Amino acid sequence: MSEGWLKCEVLPGMFSTEVVVVVRIRDGREFKFFVPRDAVSEGKVRVRVTNGGTFFWATLPTDYPNSAVPVREEDLVEA
Repeated sequence: MSEGWLKCEVLPGMFSTEVVVVVRIRDGREFKFFVPRDAVSEGKVRVRVTNGGTFFWATLPTDYPNSAVPVREEDLVEA
């Protein structure tokens, strides 16, 4: 497992310490997550990356379960 950045769209969160990130998963669907504001930089969110064999999983920095999503390799940026 390594750290990296995942391309995303950033929207305002409910509180000043958080934002909503919209990430596109491997099949093209979009998912939204609340993440700490300091985990986002210039349209990217810091994630933990796991190689799942045929594709990659990105675990987002949330307090919610099921924050690991399958992503396209081209949407990942090395830390």
